[in-house]
Amino acid sequence: MNNFKTVLLTSLAILSLGLVATSYVNSEVDIAVVAVSDNVTNYYSSITDDMSGTTLLNALNKLNNEKRTRTVTYAGMRTFSVKSDADPDGSGKVLGFYDNKLVGPSWDSGATWNREHVWPNIRGGNKVEDDAHMVRPTATSTNSDRGSKGYGTASYDPGKYVPYYRGSAARIIFYAAIADLSLGLVDDPLNYNGAGNYPNMMGSLSDMLKWNLEYQPSDTSFTGDNDLARRSEINRNEVIQNDMEGQGNRNPFIDHPEYACRIWGNTNKKTKQICSGNYSPETPDNPDTPDNPTQVIKVTALTINPSHVDLTIGQTNKDLSIETTPNNANTFNFVWGSDNESVATISKDGIITAVGKGNAIISVVDIETGIMGECTVNVMGPNSCGGSIVTTSLILSTISLLGAGLLLIRTKEN
Repeated sequence: MNNFKTVLLTSLAILSLGLVATSYVNSEVDIAVVAVSDNVTNYYSSITDDMSGTTLLNALNKLNNEKRTRTVTYAGMRTFSVKSDADPDGSGKVLGFYDNKLVGPSWDSGATWNREHVWPNIRGGNKVEDDAHMVRPTATSTNSDRGSKGYGTASYDPGKYVPYYRGSAARIIFYAAIADLSLGLVDDPLNYNGAGNYPNMMGSLSDMLKWNLEYQPSDTSFTGDNDLARRSEINRNEVIQNDMEGQGNRNPFIDHPEYACRIWGNTNKKTKQICSGNYSPETPDNPDTPDNPTQVIKVTALTINPSHVDLTIGQTNKDLSIETTPNNANTFNFVWGSDNESVATISKDGIITAVGKGNAIISVVDIETGIMGECTVNVMGPNSCGGSIVTTSLILSTISLLGAGLLLIRTKEN
């Protein structure tokens, strides 16, 4: 399993006739894909094999928006969890995320189980908290143990109780990133409970890509608690799509784990190694070695041009540029952020949108080195000419006085 060997086993016995298994080969890695019925195959008919990167990301976002016809809501997960997360062994209880603790089935206002934001609320999880694919029922004590830490070997390990949840948690994070494109992934441990420098971000991307490959839904060799968690992941994907109270959509990374490497596999050297099957913790990180002919040129300084932007509410600015030192440094690890999204937001592509009056600082961070560049944004009200009320009033008063003076001069002349 750690060698990422292809597993082509039928794992969805609950589906109708016509089960097939397919695989996607990425470089030297054969990545197993969950066996699917014709119905599920048709679900992804708009996704083609040549799609990757942002093209695939946007295509999955479009597909998800088209297929999701209902919303369970965060409040609705109090009762919908009884269906989506029912114990696959038939106890009548709800299976808790991370540790397989049996909870409920009745909602007890959080006394014994909570609705876990797999993508933490403080990091932007509130943007997708009404989505049943992101929210998981979790024993209260286990939920508190996780807090709002990011996923990663250096932060919170979602497989500390049951290893399989590493893969399951990663696929939920990947889903959230295609469900709402304002959410993004960083290769940072995020080993703290605050949002820090990465609002609307989750990490560690390289760890999650690795877990996604190691713990796949199609691998029926798992036993005990790992197999229970695996079957639960498959079952809830079916329920969320097909139950009359469900949403009509699926988590594509459960059906096609290979999509994750096709989207994020080229993010940095480590993700490339993981998705090509060449990664090991002992792999040296030195450039220009025989095994790594491509030199990695790190950023030593960042500057955003222009350094100051004036906008009115509703305006956008697409003219920001980044100047790196050295000028040929790698730029694939850059992440944009705004310290005041009620004033101005910033897209993944560096496009500012003015939201409300006030000031905001737009930043770009190289997540590999932590080096940051900033610019300030001043947002004024609609139809503003850029001056303050005091300045405008002073100009009007001056014009009035000049007018009065001209009138007096004419009166004397007459």
